[in-house]
Amino acid sequence: MQTSARILVIDDHPIVRFGLQELLSQEIRMASYHEASGVDDARQLLETQQFDLIILDLSLKKGSALDFIKFIRKHYGNIPVLVLSMYNEIYYAERALRVGANGYIMKEVITTHLMDAIHTVMSGEIYLSERMKKKLLKSFSGQPAREKGNFIAQLTDRELEVYQLIGQGLTTREIAEKLFLSIKTIETYKDNIKKKLKLSNSNELFKHAAHWHFKNI
Repeated sequence: MQTSARILVIDDHPIVRFGLQELLSQEIRMASYHEASGVDDARQLLETQQFDLIILDLSLKKGSALDFIKFIRKHYGNIPVLVLSMYNEIYYAERALRVGANGYIMKEVITTHLMDAIHTVMSGEIYLSERMKKKLLKSFSGQPAREKGNFIAQLTDRELEVYQLIGQGLTTREIAEKLFLSIKTIETYKDNIKKKLKLSNSNELFKHAAHWHFKNI
């Protein structure tokens, strides 16, 4: 592992940011750490600082992590981005890579696999768990996916974000404010999700999304 690096950690939980810094400081002796609690803070730092690595939580209180990865790629080139998530990689890892992330790691394995993930993405390679590598190889070979909950594959990235937030109990207005979209736009996404998942009304959608959310965190 290299001995110096400029690292930006984006996570809305102070204890997670502190824990990551403590863990990284044991491995990278001369590191410059910067923290952001959300997209706005991170954008300000990117305007004034240069970074060797961005560690990004998938679930932010404000804004979309997937949209922010697109923003980084458009404006800041090839800075390695490692995504952290409490959500099962089966549903989000491929989506994160598709928009420009360099790796995806679930928070439950951070203490044992984080440094390997960081080393991999900072070396210019893609980091995924062995399970995700096998899944992607199967999809490339044309073999059908067998994971439970594969209905999620029917949803676009934005629809999945809205579905996830519904499952967390957010109202339409709260989702709109979080994703910086109009209420009407969120209602359209909700209608699309109900059609794809063959759900009759908003109450069924909430129950379906809540069940999925609590099963996968």
